[in-house]
Amino acid sequence: MKRIAIFPIIIFFTISFFTSCIKNEAIAPGYVIYKTKGNYNDLIFIRLSKDKKMVVQYPGPSDVYYINKNEDTILRTPTILHKDYLLDNKGINTNAVFIDISYAEFSKRESSLSQEEMMNMIVDDDPFTEYWYGKTGNLRSKDFEVSIEEINEIIDNNEIDKYFERRK
Repeated sequence: MKRIAIFPIIIFFTISFFTSCIKNEAIAPGYVIYKTKGNYNDLIFIRLSKDKKMVVQYPGPSDVYYINKNEDTILRTPTILHKDYLLDNKGINTNAVFIDISYAEFSKRESSLSQEEMMNMIVDDDPFTEYWYGKTGNLRSKDFEVSIEEINEIIDNNEIDKYFERRK
């Protein structure tokens, strides 16, 4: 009898989870391009609460790099695009702020920074001049991989608003 009661609950939570993922675009990957007020290309970012009083998400040292098939360590710094745009490679969002530590320096740490350390290291608490989100289906490629050249072409042709949604 308990199994019968549990089954609808499992179904309900499964449907709720996938509905939430779709609404939050967790299943459909997207591309973020952005511009900042300064050159923060090599600085680690963290996410603050909406009131900017506390850190709500931050990377660990092993989150800021990956090892490629040649066993090279590749830092997840943003890709530099045309006209001073950057392509996110790490999961940045509009609540992100940059802290005064480079990817290379942070990747060598044995542990993350404390909340207090991160708050004291904030370089700019409102860094974005532009922030654009483009789902892969909105872009011109037939597959789900969009080339850097394609994004640069969109930027060069002043078509960002045609393929990306402005969020800041």
